[in-house]
Amino acid sequence: GCSNYKSSGDGCSFSIPLEMCFSSSKATIAKHAFEPGLLGSIGQCEDTGTHFHLKLGPFGYYIATGDSDGDLSNGKRTSLPKAIAPNQVDVAMAKLLLSFPHELGRCNGDGDDEESIVFLDKNSYGLFTSRGDVRAYLPDDMDI
Repeated sequence: GCSNYKSSGDGCSFSIPLEMCFSSSKATIAKHAFEPGLLGSIGQCEDTGTHFHLKLGPFGYYIATGDSDGDLSNGKRTSLPKAIAPNQVDVAMAKLLLSFPHELGRCNGDGDDEESIVFLDKNSYGLFTSRGDVRAYLPDDMDI
C-alpha cells in the first residue's frame, strides 16, 4: 500500500490506479496502453555490459540502467517520449534515448558562452531544440 493513502477517499496521487495492473485493463498512461508484460529487463548492451530496464512511474514509462538483478540505484533514467510506444523499445532504442542531449552547434555571432549552444534534447513531451532557456518542440511525427 501507499504511505500517502488517505482513508477520506482522496486517494494517492503518487501511483497508477490499481485497475491498470491487470492484463484485462483498457487503461492508458502517458498516451500508451498499459502493458504489464513489457516492464522489466530490455536487455544488455554487448559493448558496455549495461543492463536496460523498462519501468513505469507516476508520469509514465521510463528507461533505467542498472545491474542484471534490477538494482537501479546508481543508474541513469530517461522518460519515454509520447511518440514512442513501450513495445518499440529495445537495447538500441534505450541507448539512443539515454544519449540525449546532443549538441547541434553554436549560433553565429553569439560568442563562446554556454547560452550560444543549440541542443537537441527530449523529455516525456517529445523532441525539442534548445538554446539557453528557449525551447522549440518538434512535431510528434518526427523520427529519432
